[in-house]
Amino acid sequence: MKCADCRFYEKIFGNCRRLPPVPVYEHTRFPRVSENDWCGEFKKREAPKQVEMFPKDKKGTRLTKEWQLDAEIGNWAVQQGLKPEEVLAEEEKFRDYWISVPGQKGIKLDWDATWRNHIRNAIKWKTEGPVK
Repeated sequence: MKCADCRFYEKIFGNCRRLPPVPVYEHTRFPRVSENDWCGEFKKREAPKQVEMFPKDKKGTRLTKEWQLDAEIGNWAVQQGLKPEEVLAEEEKFRDYWISVPGQKGIKLDWDATWRNHIRNAIKWKTEGPVK
């Protein structure tokens, strides 16, 4: 373990910021240390964790014209407050919209999540009206 690995080590000036600055003549400054020094007090600086939102091997897909609403997510929409006939109307709107969207915007990794967002927006528009 070396100072260079400590989270308190400032590489540019070679300062240790573990303790408050000390007076030096008329100024104060943090103690200067070598990259190879080590006080033995602190743990190694941890690298930031990379959070992977989606697996790299998973690719998005387009919605097909044959897409039909799965019963489970259809029931979810009813539980959110839509009537069954409203869910069927939203299914048609959803399919028509997404099969007509061109390019990258029409490709999704999770169509169920896209459906849930669509239903949340439909409920919001139903109660609040369109945003002006």
